[in-house]
Amino acid sequence: MSLNYIPTPVFHGDTYGSTLAIMLFPDCLAKARNWHAKFLAAGVIDAYRDAGHSFEDRWKPFLAALAEVDVSDLEVAKRIRGAGFATDAVTALYALVCTDPETASWNKAIAEVCKRSVGEVGGSETHVRSQLKLFAPVLHLWLARRLSDTPHPRESQLFLDGYAMLFELKSWAASQHAAFKKPERYLATKEYGPWPELANLMEHLGGSWQKRISLSSRSSK
Repeated sequence: MSLNYIPTPVFHGDTYGSTLAIMLFPDCLAKARNWHAKFLAAGVIDAYRDAGHSFEDRWKPFLAALAEVDVSDLEVAKRIRGAGFATDAVTALYALVCTDPETASWNKAIAEVCKRSVGEVGGSETHVRSQLKLFAPVLHLWLARRLSDTPHPRESQLFLDGYAMLFELKSWAASQHAAFKKPERYLATKEYGPWPELANLMEHLGGSWQKRISLSSRSSK
């Protein structure tokens, strides 16, 4: 069965940290692995060594990820800030789609973000649009995180809620294309989706979520 999404890689058996890593670095798996290794290493590695333990073979890929490519704290900070602007824009669009889909548009959503971000570094229209393109494969996850009732939602809930919102956005985009022949700029044709175990769970809970997204994606091209 062909997939209509990119399965999120699970690094070192940690689904939560892996989801965050891919949300920060959807364009570079090497950097995602490195950030995830540092995410796990914060306090854990030192405690492990302080206890007098040596690393087993199963930790070798973890150490390799740490050495593979360096992701600086400055780069991570820039990614978080960029993701914030992209999330502001997709959240604004989602609100418009839910309240007035006929007049909703990316231009309106982006203009709203820029208006609120006057004087902020990175708050220009050009930068917001560039961040939307960068984070396009994970916009649904950032949107679900922003609108979650909890500050740290479980990764499974991010995908369930994210895909529900993505379906609404892609359905709106399809109607825009049908009515005005407008090409979709920022909703990815292939976004990051669940790993196999979670996909099976989502199919059980949500029912044919992948088919719905696939149909709306094809109709919006």
